[in-house]
Amino acid sequence: MNRIGLRHSIHSSVARRALAAIVFVALWTVGPGVQSASAGDAALEMAEYLADAGNYGAAVIELKRFVCFNPQSPMLSEVYLRMSELLARENDWAEALAAAEKSIQSCDEDSVADERRISKAVLQIASRDYDYAELELLRVAHYSDYPAVRQRACFVLGLCGLYASRWDESREAFRIYFAGTNSAGAAAVDSLLERSHRLEHKSPRAARWLSTLAPGFGQLYAGAYWQAPMAMAINFVTARALWSDLSGGQIAAPALLVHWGLFERYYRGARANADRTARLHNKRTDRALARDVRQRLETESGRTE
Repeated sequence: MNRIGLRHSIHSSVARRALAAIVFVALWTVGPGVQSASAGDAALEMAEYLADAGNYGAAVIELKRFVCFNPQSPMLSEVYLRMSELLARENDWAEALAAAEKSIQSCDEDSVADERRISKAVLQIASRDYDYAELELLRVAHYSDYPAVRQRACFVLGLCGLYASRWDESREAFRIYFAGTNSAGAAAVDSLLERSHRLEHKSPRAARWLSTLAPGFGQLYAGAYWQAPMAMAINFVTARALWSDLSGGQIAAPALLVHWGLFERYYRGARANADRTARLHNKRTDRALARDVRQRLETESGRTE
């Protein structure tokens, strides 16, 4: 099994969802992986022991201790890579990416350096920094001298587009990755991504305007059918109370101020909620397609093992 180091679950549920694709990358695509960095050094052995116990912060300290006392070690690149993996598990993305960059700079072999760049891009995808991940992967995919590394970069580039909802870029990257295979899985992935042009997205602007004209209609448009009656009912009650004050001539009454405040709050809230609901619908639609593609890729991976 490849040892990119992101195989275990992390504590944050949000980060765990963000890393769903990255675990897949770790298990299939990222080259020969990291060899054990613990042999022959007490600090590295302690770091691995602490990491296995889930104490990632303490493990990072031990790795930094090794770097401090062994600045010319031939294992430096590997140690920095391991450090970046552990920092990622701590959700310290800035430090993880800095360590990943050091693992590239301290690497002597071009092929391994390119693999490290893919690993760095994996961390960038996990932290949802899709633009920089794409730049890193394009660099490897176009300029690496090693065909196998270029192919893996295309695969991760496809995943980057997948999770950034950049469907055409993802489709093109996977086409390059699967070029010449003529497999059913490749055709299935391409067909799934072609569906991106037919996704039923909702316009947040249209939802907001519909709720401006009639609170609750924006929620109906966005597919939140259970929210629509609530928005209609609350706005009807507050509008009726306000109208009662105005028609009764209680222009300066304290009740008018209270009812006006309630009406404005829920009216504005209905508009904002309609906008948010439409965006949430679009995210769920995109995630469903990304999940289908990932499952197909996992199936294809199982067939090639």
